[in-house]
Amino acid sequence: MIKLAICDDDKKFLADVKNIIDNERIKSGDRLIVHYYSSGEKLLHNIIEKHMEYNVVITDIYIDKISGFDIADKINEINANTYIIFITSDIGIVYDCFGYRPFDFIRKDMYDKRIPQVIENVIDEIMLHDIWELKTDGCVKQLPYREIYYIQRIDRKVVINTSHESISTQLKLNEIEDSLKVHDFIRIHRKNIVNMKYIQDIDVGKDEIILKDKRRLEMSRYRKIEIIEQYKKYLRKR
Repeated sequence: MIKLAICDDDKKFLADVKNIIDNERIKSGDRLIVHYYSSGEKLLHNIIEKHMEYNVVITDIYIDKISGFDIADKINEINANTYIIFITSDIGIVYDCFGYRPFDFIRKDMYDKRIPQVIENVIDEIMLHDIWELKTDGCVKQLPYREIYYIQRIDRKVVINTSHESISTQLKLNEIEDSLKVHDFIRIHRKNIVNMKYIQDIDVGKDEIILKDKRRLEMSRYRKIEIIEQYKKYLRKR
């Protein structure tokens, strides 16, 4: 899941943003977890003291007691991979933001149009650069999610099949399934997980998924309808 925090001390504005975000969660396949803060201090407390991690933080620059710049500064110290997005009604301050390495800016007078665009862009950015740090054979292998075709349990081992290699791991398929949902993978059978990006077709008669390389993988007949609906949902949001 992609974890998003939004911070603004204007509670009415925060409620309006929540309505927009709820629609984006539906369109994104509900892969967003969103926390709302009306206090910058509370946001930083949760990040520093409770070790809460966010992929994306959207914050107003002007908020009570602690500024959006202070929030960004602290977050960059803790996790430089967090995407910072500033909200502001003062366009003149934009040039002061660059030192905090923001991903984007949202003007308050255009928030209803800009928030959906920015969220879509940051999700695409996360998906493009997201790396799975896979522990195998006593070392850590960095594996881009987009390169994985499918994952299969063969006897007692799990094999990850990419565009150019097959990698064995001691991880359980259930563990892998939970971490891959946000990356558009789907469990099609008790022994198969597939990257929907590489699905060519679904052979309903034979209960098989056909990949773009013409490989066929067994699909659960009991979950067939659910799998087809999830794949349709994936195609609609592309």
